[in-house]
Amino acid sequence: MLFNYIFYENSKLVKALFIIGIFLFVAGCSSDEVAVPEPKDENIIKIEKVLKYTFTGPDQELKEIWKSIENAVIEAEEVKDSSVGTITPNHLNQYLAERLKPYFTEEMYHSYISSYALTFVTNAYWNDAQLKVNNIDVQTSETKNHIYDFTADVQYQPKGSAAEVSTITGQANINEDGKIAVILIRANSLMDVIQQ
Repeated sequence: MLFNYIFYENSKLVKALFIIGIFLFVAGCSSDEVAVPEPKDENIIKIEKVLKYTFTGPDQELKEIWKSIENAVIEAEEVKDSSVGTITPNHLNQYLAERLKPYFTEEMYHSYISSYALTFVTNAYWNDAQLKVNNIDVQTSETKNHIYDFTADVQYQPKGSAAEVSTITGQANINEDGKIAVILIRANSLMDVIQQ
């Protein structure tokens, strides 16, 4: 008799907990608030793309451009290479423009390609190495709108050697047209690794 009483009382408790669990599950699933991820700032996306192009590679197309130029005989305005065909001096410019120009003001684009765009991947190419950017973090500056601070880890790996990772930092200013008007990249530790 005592056994039946304990079993009966426990089954009431189990049923009550089961009903409460179902109620909480249904209430949680039917909530009007649906977690929608906040859209990513377009300026952050632009800066991330520029950093990826600058610190990843060299890709196969860029290697072929440099190989053609290295093996070339310059005649007037054409660079000729028997294994690749005719390549104009503008081929490298077109390569850069396709990848970077949409993100910059005209003046900053020219400044960027002469200072940062090929500096790191060119050194990697000469040293038979690869660069790969990871962990890009771009944040709106705490001081002003349209100014973004960034950090990223860049992996440098010479062929047949272990990879080394350096952290780069910098800041980009975006103008009212959504173009990068100023960018500063601090990558001294990466250059030290590359030049070892």
